[in-house]
Amino acid sequence: MVEQVGFGNIWELKLSDFPQLKERWHDQLPFNFCRILANLTVDDCAFVSNAIPSNLLQFMNNLRHLYVRNCDSLEEVFDLEGLNAEEGHAQLLPNLKELQLIDLPRLRDICSRDPQGILDFKNLKSLKVHNCSSLRDLFTPSTASGLVQLNKIEIRNCAMMEKIITEERVEEAATYRIIFPVLKVIVLESLHSMTSIYSGTGILGIPSLEEIGIDNCPNLKTFISSFLSEHVPISVNKGQGYRLRERDHDISTAPSLNHKVSFFI
Repeated sequence: MVEQVGFGNIWELKLSDFPQLKERWHDQLPFNFCRILANLTVDDCAFVSNAIPSNLLQFMNNLRHLYVRNCDSLEEVFDLEGLNAEEGHAQLLPNLKELQLIDLPRLRDICSRDPQGILDFKNLKSLKVHNCSSLRDLFTPSTASGLVQLNKIEIRNCAMMEKIITEERVEEAATYRIIFPVLKVIVLESLHSMTSIYSGTGILGIPSLEEIGIDNCPNLKTFISSFLSEHVPISVNKGQGYRLRERDHDISTAPSLNHKVSFFI
């Protein structure tokens, strides 16, 4: 049993520090093993397809910080197999504040099906995604609508990333109003396939945005033009100026806006 090797009632865990536990991570571990777990690092797991299996996920409501790193075979972060909101598996991970996904070359989804009603990201404040070369997008519109505390999003070196929020299905095309009420910082770097943050037909609002940095994202030129004309004037308060730069050249200034915007394309 896990308790017999000293893993009962733990607060913080880095899997690579405990090979014995890593080997059993996707087995039937005792449910009370992770009830108070707040900080979890899933790292150096070469042969797992997901970071948190469904049998553990439903008991991780105290989890605050999740770091998933260096897992060569990992294809999704959360396994929702067997979980159904109508059967009591609802609003899981309500306290998750930080999510980092680093060096996951086969990652395709945060979860393989729409987690609406099952996962609750209402307290997620920081999202960092680096070197996930197979990932095309991050959230469905329904999931994005629940990110009411998201403060910073940073995405770097994801070669196939096309957008942050997927398009709606046809029957849902006009139903979503996606507002990130406290999102202040967006960093996008070396995303050669990205064309937009959201290309669906719903409404996207970022009223608290203070800083956006875009570096080496050649297909975002159209998005930049649209962002400047639609989002920036609506989203900011009067204050200090900002500079738009293409490499080392100033493109324009807007002294009435409280934004820091740098584009290196």
